[in-house]
Amino acid sequence: MAHPYSLIITVPLATLLSGEMEKRYGKDAHCIVIDEFVGMQVSLLAITPGLATGVIGFVLFRIFDILKPFPVGASQRIRGGFGVVADDILAGDVIGKRMVNFTIRKIFFDYPCELKTHLRGYFNA
Repeated sequence: MAHPYSLIITVPLATLLSGEMEKRYGKDAHCIVIDEFVGMQVSLLAITPGLATGVIGFVLFRIFDILKPFPVGASQRIRGGFGVVADDILAGDVIGKRMVNFTIRKIFFDYPCELKTHLRGYFNA
């Protein structure tokens, strides 16, 4: 799980460095990878750390970052360093929400009936 405070440092740093790299290498050049680091942090922000969640989060993040569905693709129009980082932040946010939703469904629908009954007892009281 990424620590929220780390984003306070990495987002401005990535924005600054991406802006400078973009001036040198062109718009969202392939050699700029710090934005991917920030996007992965966002995607794993609310997930319990583990090998499976890390791999699933990475694969899903890369798919969304490459395909750029709405609203991820729309953020490409933002200029400067924040434009480079924004699409990765949005892709990470979309993936993070999907992974949290998947985890909640797994807890309530895939565990044995006794555990479901026990867990639901806490929420129905």
